[in-house]
Amino acid sequence: MTATQDGPVLAWEHVHHDYGDGPVLADVSLRVLPGEVLALAGRSGCGKTSLLHMAAGLLAPGRGRVVNTFAHTACVFQEPRLLPWRRTVDNIAFGLKALGVPRADRLDRARRLAGRMGLNPGDLAKFPHELSGGMRQRVSLARALAVEPDLLLLDEPFSALDVGLRRELQDLVRSLMEERGLAAVFVTHDPAEAVRLSHRVVILAPSPGRVVHDQAIDRSPADRDADFVRRTTAELLAAPPVRAAFGNHGDAPTPPEPTGIPATNEVSMVEFKPVHLPETTLATDMAGRKVLVRTELKRVFGYNPMVTALLFALAPDRIAGLGMPPMPPERMLASPEYLSLPVLGVMGGNFGGGKTTLDREAVGQRGVDLILSLTLFALDEVEVAQADRLQQELGIPVLVYDGGLDRTGEVLRRVGALLGVPDRGNLLADYFEEKFHRIVRTVAGIPLGERRTVYYAQSPTGLLTEPRRSRHGELIEYAGGVNVAEVHEQRGCGRTPVCATDLARWDPDVVVMLSDEGKSPQRLYNRIRTDPFWSRLKAVRNQAVFEPPAGMYHWFDRPPSVNRLMGLIWLTNLLYPEWFGWDMIRETREFYKLFYRMDLGPKQVETLLGPSLKGLAN
Repeated sequence: MTATQDGPVLAWEHVHHDYGDGPVLADVSLRVLPGEVLALAGRSGCGKTSLLHMAAGLLAPGRGRVVNTFAHTACVFQEPRLLPWRRTVDNIAFGLKALGVPRADRLDRARRLAGRMGLNPGDLAKFPHELSGGMRQRVSLARALAVEPDLLLLDEPFSALDVGLRRELQDLVRSLMEERGLAAVFVTHDPAEAVRLSHRVVILAPSPGRVVHDQAIDRSPADRDADFVRRTTAELLAAPPVRAAFGNHGDAPTPPEPTGIPATNEVSMVEFKPVHLPETTLATDMAGRKVLVRTELKRVFGYNPMVTALLFALAPDRIAGLGMPPMPPERMLASPEYLSLPVLGVMGGNFGGGKTTLDREAVGQRGVDLILSLTLFALDEVEVAQADRLQQELGIPVLVYDGGLDRTGEVLRRVGALLGVPDRGNLLADYFEEKFHRIVRTVAGIPLGERRTVYYAQSPTGLLTEPRRSRHGELIEYAGGVNVAEVHEQRGCGRTPVCATDLARWDPDVVVMLSDEGKSPQRLYNRIRTDPFWSRLKAVRNQAVFEPPAGMYHWFDRPPSVNRLMGLIWLTNLLYPEWFGWDMIRETREFYKLFYRMDLGPKQVETLLGPSLKGLAN
């Protein structure tokens, strides 16, 4: 297939891709023409989102090529991904600002589009956390449409909404796409949704992702009533390749004809022993995967350290084992019971230096009821495929949750309910969200010209860092700092290398340092004090180099989990004391008592905080 059609076109041409754990896509060729709405449907792990990311220019195919000659492409994701420090109207107008549209014009366009999306004037001044889930998704859709794209890429934007609201937004988006003559690619798990909204439905099968069915829907989307959608969906699912792609490999076998029953021995009912199966419930994780789990969970394991910190806050008695040997911050405060937990390993790529150390046999022998993961990246096919594969290998339910800082409250509530401690989950979530939203509101009021630039230095050399998109370093942006690192995000364990020349050019106001995850905290500190290169940096000259506190878990990162709330409080107080002025001793004691059940004395807190607040001045 080649892109020779007159006018703009989006084409995937013999696309193959592999993330390192086996092929995700194999020889996919598709084309989208102006005004055409294409639905990509299939089970998790079939490569739908990878194809969408390629169309958006976010992912390069391993083999083959992707051609996109549309003038303007806009994306809408399953999660709204709004900027938490910007109000609704500014979130809608964000893309227009990047295009250089004058402020008055872009705000006027944003207000008019907000009205079309069903948002009230009073909603425009609200921050994202003050909006419902449906309203946030309306803002996300409005932001995409504001730049007047001719190609719209939608990655399951309605999947997290309730049925009534989902249908309302589907109809709204459909009418806007028809009105503007937009081409669109729509990713969904739901065949009925694909039939309702698209001109063509393409079904992909997983392992590896490949096209198994391509069907045009003749009737105009505006004329498709419920009966048409139901009938067409049934016909679609009846096609053998589609049935197989969605995991239904055939109709139930026809019962055999009755036959003569041979004589049998009479059996006394006393010989039958009842089998008591554990009670289960159907849990839905944040990737939309539905998994049966026990209602009473006694041993839960996280295959990354982020989950360990989460479980320690919610229900430490349920921790089945640790991912890695305890770090110095853990050994400082943890109980003997915690320190004696077996080390079961981690999944490679994200932790443990990028190596898989997970001992599958030990996990099975430990009697683990549930395995959890908190993701370092947006939930995509890689995360889903890894969870599905591990669940199949071990026969243990695996649930995946979003590890983003802004989703921490939701994760606390959902996992708390799953563990049978909903009250504690709600208590911790309420506390987290109250502090987090207060910080977001305050940061929104800090003028851009007063924002301080920050460099996150890691390793004994200080020349490993995290870019703005990385969750390892996202505290900087949430605290109102400007992350100077203009580098790519290194998938896996992070730590993107930078060169000294770039660091000198960035010349940050503040350096936050993490030396070898707390194992050798003085090495980087001493290097910065004595190295002639570092001494030329503005942050070093002004004694603005700081090591975040670490007690039980590091406050700033590694693991990036619930512990980061204290890191956020610490960093905002460091960067903008005139805006925040936290009582750090009180905040620390309060957090440790609530989240870790530890009653620290004032002297313990002073010891914990002391070096971090003095920078290079001590």
